[in-house]
Amino acid sequence: MHAIDLAPHCNACAATFDSERSAGCVNIWGNSFPAEDVPFGRPIIVGGVTYQLVAKQPGAPDHVEALGQRIEIGVVAVGYALGVLGFGELGPQTLMLRLTDRFGAVVGVRVQLPNWLLPRGAPARTATWRASHLHYVGDYELDHLCPAMFSATVPLLAPFWPVTLTIEPNPLAHVMAVTMLQNGGGYV
Repeated sequence: MHAIDLAPHCNACAATFDSERSAGCVNIWGNSFPAEDVPFGRPIIVGGVTYQLVAKQPGAPDHVEALGQRIEIGVVAVGYALGVLGFGELGPQTLMLRLTDRFGAVVGVRVQLPNWLLPRGAPARTATWRASHLHYVGDYELDHLCPAMFSATVPLLAPFWPVTLTIEPNPLAHVMAVTMLQNGGGYV
């Protein structure tokens, strides 16, 4: 597995610390993940894929809101599948990604990202990471919803050696981490 560095492209704040809840911007109401729950700056395994989350600083962007970012992968290595850790805002969201190799060949993949808010009592799924509670801007607590991130793995049609990843625009799709899977195992 090869984690793709999203840090230079982070442009939105999905998580806030208790002292800065007003910095959240996942939705129009300013809700956010509790930063104390999220293992920022460390690896996280969701749905059998290891992702590397960016380091989190108070008030700083911590993920990519999909606005057409072109990301240099940095390593020319074969990929068999792409793992995306993210979530949709205002319902499930479709995210289109393009991988480009050094000769200009392009492979496009589509990822479906479920809605980030789950009812507290919703059953757990293996490809889901769930926070303990939702941060509200007004510094109050409601116990009805929990924010979640989802792992989506998309197999490539053939082995591919990408040098760039482009995240096509959909501002309601949020990407926390991307991992290129480098062996031919049976990804689903």
